Amino acid sequence: IVTTFDPHKSNKELAAELVEQFDDITHCCANTVSAVRDSLLFRYGPPRRAPALTMAGKQKRVDWCQFHIQQGTSFDSVVFSDESWFKLGPDNRWIWIKEGDYGPRVCAPTKKFVPKVMIWGAVGRNFKSDIVFFEENVTASSYINALDQSSFFDNANKNFGEGQWLFQQDNARPHIAKQTLQDLKDRKVVLLENWPPNSPDLNIIELIWGIMKRRIDARGAKTLPELKHIIVEVWNELSFETINKLIDSMEARLRLVIEKNGETIFSNELARISF
Repeated sequence: IVTTFDPHKSNKELAAELVEQFDDITHCCANTVSAVRDSLLFRYGPPRRAPALTMAGKQKRVDWCQFHIQQGTSFDSVVFSDESWFKLGPDNRWIWIKEGDYGPRVCAPTKKFVPKVMIWGAVGRNFKSDIVFFEENVTASSYINALDQSSFFDNANKNFGEGQWLFQQDNARPHIAKQTLQDLKDRKVVLLENWPPNSPDLNIIELIWGIMKRRIDARGAKTLPELKHIIVEVWNELSFETINKLIDSMEARLRLVIEKNGETIFSNELARISF
């Protein structure tokens, strides 16, 4: 219980606290606390990353989720989209190193400016767009032009039917610029409205990026062109089964956000939510 409510408390601090609070415990060492934590499946590691959420932001998330639960929104016709950076980083996979060996084979060089590429993609039930690469900062004009040139709108209309699908995008400036919104309106693209800020946990494409980054890192690209090639390769290998399972999880995600009063949700928490 203490570890759950205060994950920063060290083994040594918790051991001392147990001796102080319980008369029948006269001695407790840090190793004992560590062993018990390990048996309870606690693992010592970096904290999970989550967006900083204000009280107002949490309420917007709850309101949005409640609205779609009450409306019985089907996410089968929603196309989730976003951009993401993919970095060309050093090979950080663990290796066997002999003590005192500092040769180049066992070193992972660090770089001040890591080469990276920005990509855009979109997924829906039984649907996957082409990957779009952005060579410069994304603007309203470059955003719409890139999606148009990749035939995204034509392909989505062909898959779902014109006007029969909802387009999800977050609140990044290029997405909500007047030029962008007017262009989408002219194309008769219907938006999934009022997307709550700081909500990557509700965006299926963000989960896809996480899956892709693990697979891409494992292939160890050495150059930027090789990284781009691997990105496209991994994207093309993504199965509709994987995408559809994530779409199926949307109702559970909405309910969990409501249960947690707007806090960020994690995939391992979904198992205890009933549909």
